Amino acid sequence: MKILIALVLLAVPSLSFAATTSGEVWSLGVLGGITTSSQSDLNTLITRANTRVGGISTGQFGNAYEFGAYLQRRLNGSIIALQLRPSYYTASTTGTGSGGTFSYSLTGFTVAPLIRLYILENTGVKLFIQGGVNWGSLTGKIQEATAQATFSGSNVGYQGGIGALFCFGQKNNHCVALEGNVRYLFIERNIASDAQGTFTTSGGSPSLSQATKGAEVELDNRDLATTMSGVQGFAGYQLNF
Repeated sequence: MKILIALVLLAVPSLSFAATTSGEVWSLGVLGGITTSSQSDLNTLITRANTRVGGISTGQFGNAYEFGAYLQRRLNGSIIALQLRPSYYTASTTGTGSGGTFSYSLTGFTVAPLIRLYILENTGVKLFIQGGVNWGSLTGKIQEATAQATFSGSNVGYQGGIGALFCFGQKNNHCVALEGNVRYLFIERNIASDAQGTFTTSGGSPSLSQATKGAEVELDNRDLATTMSGVQGFAGYQLNF
């Protein structure tokens, strides 16, 4: 995010406020990067397993990887562009301890219709802000020695951010894209699709309090929550045609 802001500040002096209308009506883009999602409930399970077992090599959740693509149409003669963006999200941590493997993973996808506004631009550099709603679905798996649970959940959130395109080529239709976004998308209820073995529910460091196929997965007798919220840093490529 700091790098993006620095590039934006360097580009501002060479920009004009006029919208360019050089035929870039449709665009295709691909992007990827990191989302700083903090999985607090899953990290609590990892901490408790580490205490209960006496030391596991599984690390805490930190950043997630996210990859996406988008189709965009810029309204003719306008600074407004409409965009549809699907993306794939993945995060995992695994290790071993007394009794076997301790592994926690999340994979999912989002679909986001966004509005992008090109606020400053010339033919080669374009600065934009964007925002919109975001629907996401996550599937998770927890393995603690012989106990396993697979679950999933979904929800609707929103996101917004800033970015820049650095365009080149004979018609400036090839662009390097940099983005920084903030997304709010919590999944507060997850349903188990499979459960095997018995999770430790007693003692000073209990695990899941409920993991039954077809029912809510619970921690401390409340719904286990996951999240796709966080700060995103993306880089990618956009083709205008």
